[in-house]
Amino acid sequence: MNNQISKLLKPKKQRKKISKSTKIWVYAFPIFLVFVQVLSKFPVAVEAFYSQTLFVGIRNILHFLLSWIPFSVGDVFYISLVLYVVFFLSKLIRNKFSNWKKSLVCSIAFVSKIYILFHLLWGLNYYRVPMHEQLQIEDDYSTFELIDFTEKVIVKTNQLHLNLKENDSLPVNFKYNDQEISDLIFDGIEDVNEPKLNLDYGRRNLKKSLFSVPLTYGGFGGYLNLFSLEAQYNNNIPLFKWPTTLTHEVAHQMGFAKENEANFIACLVGMNHKDETFRYATHGFVLKQCLNEIFRREPAYFEELKQCVNYGVIENYRELQEFWKDYHNPIEPILKVVYGSYLNVNNQPEGMASYSYVVALLVNYDFKL
Repeated sequence: MNNQISKLLKPKKQRKKISKSTKIWVYAFPIFLVFVQVLSKFPVAVEAFYSQTLFVGIRNILHFLLSWIPFSVGDVFYISLVLYVVFFLSKLIRNKFSNWKKSLVCSIAFVSKIYILFHLLWGLNYYRVPMHEQLQIEDDYSTFELIDFTEKVIVKTNQLHLNLKENDSLPVNFKYNDQEISDLIFDGIEDVNEPKLNLDYGRRNLKKSLFSVPLTYGGFGGYLNLFSLEAQYNNNIPLFKWPTTLTHEVAHQMGFAKENEANFIACLVGMNHKDETFRYATHGFVLKQCLNEIFRREPAYFEELKQCVNYGVIENYRELQEFWKDYHNPIEPILKVVYGSYLNVNNQPEGMASYSYVVALLVNYDFKL
């Protein structure tokens, strides 16, 4: 009897109310979703008021604050984010989903913060004026134009290969270190003469990823840290891929969000570079993209063109293929599907295939080969 009375007299534990700021973030989520959808219809406005102004200011501030730090601050943020989510879910399970309504509201507020922060810091660049319009070139090409361009690239790639190797059957060896590749990339960007594109990267901010091992197993060479705007690279990948992969991430850092456009910037920088090995690696990348497209359109002609490529160039491709083969695992395709879905949501409906759409820009741009 006394126990029952004491239970009745014991004050009930008050549940914490949902804060006003949390509610604001929840209300802001659908509003910002609509805002992004509307803004996506006005690429000229995005280009003028965001990509060329607000984003540049945000990027310069973040680079000023973070570029001198030797490790990736953004990666530490990602780790903290994952730990927070794990802690939140474990607490929810431990409490047996009591007060689940509040947890749901807090979860929506959390997603809202991430979504809004992502778009304000960088994501709105997905909706800027397409690069082919900036360059005033076509966005399509015929098979004849593709073959003509590819034949020129084969000649140039073979020539560069023979400049680096006396024997046309031997692969080129690369000896970059982290500082050298960084200097080569940023010096190459400064040398590009293309007034139609703003290749302003601010402070140099290219760093090794803390996640190089999982990146390798996932089949990725690098990424832009979406909240710190640090360009990250997987330092495990073969050096043959460093020039194009790392320049691709720096291109993202400059506000070129779409994968084909970042690839094009990497090609534009590398194909005109003063360093011969850098030029060779880039021409090798361009050639592979073009040959893949020819294989898709004209398999018979692909076999014919392949015979014209120096065996040493093919060996460099084979080394790269063997590297990725060694790390192939069942999780990799799933990660590619997830990332493809991310690209699809962010104005790249082709998903992972959007990387190869760089061929349209390459064929139509005058590289004076």
